[in-house]
Amino acid sequence: MKMNFSRRYLCLWLPSGSVAVGIVVLGGLLKGHHAPRHTPDARSRTNVPVTSVGYRGRTHDESATLEIHADATRTAQVDLTEHMALEEAIARVAPQPALFDPSPILPPSWRLWGRLATSPAPVTSATDAAILAGAFHSAQGMTLCLVNRSAEKKELRLLIRLPQGVYKCERLTFSPSDAPVVAGEPARPEVRPVAQQTGATAEQPPSAEPAAQLERLQGPVISSTANIHKSFVLLPGHACLYRFTDEAQASRSALNETYDRLSDMARQTPGPAHRLRHILEEADQVRGSLSPGNGKSTGARLSGIHRLLLVTAQVQSMQRNYQQRRNVNAEQGAALMGALERLTDALAETSSALLEIVPQIVATEERAAPVDPSSVASGKPAAPRHLIVTMSLTNLGKQSVSMVKLGLDTASLPAGTVCEPDDPAYFGAVHPGQSVRAAFRLRCPADSALPAN
Repeated sequence: MKMNFSRRYLCLWLPSGSVAVGIVVLGGLLKGHHAPRHTPDARSRTNVPVTSVGYRGRTHDESATLEIHADATRTAQVDLTEHMALEEAIARVAPQPALFDPSPILPPSWRLWGRLATSPAPVTSATDAAILAGAFHSAQGMTLCLVNRSAEKKELRLLIRLPQGVYKCERLTFSPSDAPVVAGEPARPEVRPVAQQTGATAEQPPSAEPAAQLERLQGPVISSTANIHKSFVLLPGHACLYRFTDEAQASRSALNETYDRLSDMARQTPGPAHRLRHILEEADQVRGSLSPGNGKSTGARLSGIHRLLLVTAQVQSMQRNYQQRRNVNAEQGAALMGALERLTDALAETSSALLEIVPQIVATEERAAPVDPSSVASGKPAAPRHLIVTMSLTNLGKQSVSMVKLGLDTASLPAGTVCEPDDPAYFGAVHPGQSVRAAFRLRCPADSALPAN
């Protein structure tokens, strides 16, 4: 049973009890200057309370562990002063990366990525003026923001209370320009940043660690409200955003949106709209796989989600044909395709979270050679930029995955960009606890703007 996938995510198959996974991704910091992908529904929550607990085990000779508790099941009162102080502290170490064109109109991409415009949640942190902490939540999930304003590293132990859901967990860390990003999370073996692969020449050594680093961590699958523990070290001057996204909720939201777009299209072109709706309704009996606390086993939920993925791919294919033949209104057709893409992404993320498959993507720009003033004066085109995109896939689940492919969606790259190699890397199987990785080199025109994803 083949599951088709969109640009950034996994393609999941489930033939005869085995699982095959493919991934087509373009790395980076997920710095898109777009509104949040999912619209909060009527159950949207607001700010998360953060509470101060204090240090444990402080001695003269060893650093203490700072406990921070955040509760995404409750709403905190908004303190505008603290909120502004937190955003200003993050902004001081979170400049727009050179890989993406900054927008002078939209707010900083990390603010959109972290969903900081949603409601505050209660946070309890130690009475340490050097640590700023704040949390925000909605129906989409929760983000915990941390800033270390001190001159010493802080060992943090996070206890995060989340409602039931299937969560994707990501950690975005910003470091000062003169300090490297260091990630550390003992406990279960989560994905670490992948070391830069071969591709940089001796004459052009790779640049220093980027100021921003996005890590994908193991996300929890929660059947009822539960506490999640995370531990790591926050270095001096660093800022960190932990983001939990309920992908099952995102799938339900995208599925509802798809039905809404079909209803809109049916007003002008009822024939195509009804045919597409009929195909989509073939998977209605498995919609319960996206509902939390439904009592289904992981295998049953995966089977239902894969059925939804298959039906969605069929609807996408037919809708693409309708658009090419101009059988549907162009604007309504584009809106439906957007909803179908969001549904595919969310279903794929939900499936990978249930399988405990964790992708990791790192994009690093190679240091450019010194600019020759004579070439600038003569009007010669600037030298192309070179990037190394390294991706890995870690199987933290209990079953092996086969036919794994790691590659870039070259069709989404700007004109003139060359990917070497242009074929995906193929791996026969990834067993529980194993990781695979591949590296690709991009040669881009100097004035090209890479897509935000």
